[in-house]
Amino acid sequence: MACPGYQQSLQSSLAGAYEPVGIAGTVKVEFRVRDDAVVEVSPVAGPSEYYRTVRSAVRRFHCQARGIGDALVSLDIVFRGE
Repeated sequence: MACPGYQQSLQSSLAGAYEPVGIAGTVKVEFRVRDDAVVEVSPVAGPSEYYRTVRSAVRRFHCQARGIGDALVSLDIVFRGE
């Protein structure tokens, strides 16, 4: 299972997300990939103020999981001031 370019996708999707919230922290998110699509996104820990933004960003991933059915992936996304 692979999600090529996910780091760039996160950077562009989450640019500026910290400033209006102002809370440093790590959001742990689990997402399920089926074939080439992210079909489920669940933030499981971290500042809830970022959950909606994280869900939206992860749904934009282009992943490849052909031949393995569903894949459950965990990812930590760190928010901090620059």
